[in-house]
Amino acid sequence: HKKSNISIFITLLLLSITTILFSLLLGRYSILISDIWTLIISFFSSKAEVSTQVKIVLIDIRIPRIIAAFLV
Repeated sequence: HKKSNISIFITLLLLSITTILFSLLLGRYSILISDIWTLIISFFSSKAEVSTQVKIVLIDIRIPRIIAAFLV
């Protein structure tokens, strides 16, 4: 039973991560994985610059929707 529960947990975790990634990338405005990575780096370094459009789409629209979807 324990092995079965662990494999189910890992499968659900990988499925959730894949869903989050696709939710960040797909939409009216296309966002590249490199844009997401640059946005993450920009929080820790002032050298990385992300366009205003990418910031607005990800931080104000897509990330809140993803969080809300996982809370429901």
